[in-house]
Amino acid sequence: MLDDVEVDVTSCTRILYRAERREGRWLIVSVDPVYERDTLVTSLPGTHLTVDADDLVAFRPSYRMLAYVLSRRGYRIGDDLYGDDQPRAAAELHATALAWTRART
Repeated sequence: MLDDVEVDVTSCTRILYRAERREGRWLIVSVDPVYERDTLVTSLPGTHLTVDADDLVAFRPSYRMLAYVLSRRGYRIGDDLYGDDQPRAAAELHATALAWTRART
């Protein structure tokens, strides 16, 4: 619910998992999302939600709607998350993961 309106937030995200075999079991050791884009729509036909564009300026484009909704619920959302709007950081994450994988083979 956002301003008494039922909404759907959809976040298109690539997830990078790192797993290691420890003591005979595979375990996930890290999960890194790379945010692509997101949307915010009302869940019920005919309902209307007004979002002031000025309220969205503080959030990065790749996860703007998700950050907006969560911030309205009292969460602080960092601007340092991986996203397609900052391709250099996302490429560095992928390069680090590839090097991590090679070090374990």
